[in-house]
Amino acid sequence: MGQAPTPEQRLARIADADRQNRDADIHLRELVKEARESGISWEAIGSALGVTRQAAQQRFGNSTGKKSEAIEKWAEATGRTIVGEG
Repeated sequence: MGQAPTPEQRLARIADADRQNRDADIHLRELVKEARESGISWEAIGSALGVTRQAAQQRFGNSTGKKSEAIEKWAEATGRTIVGEG
């Protein structure tokens, strides 16, 4: 049997999981934006996500134009710059 992780290892895992979650959210927002730009309805997107049209639009509506708040927070937290946005 192996040793239990140290507190530092546990905290590193938490930080890594948080980073992965933010990256996945950004990727999902990009996919939704592309879907909307190609003419896919909010109803279809909501269905793919297992939520209502309204829920999908509320969650992702901002990601079809200017930078969303979540992306801005991620960029600020990671010190990254977002380019190519209006």
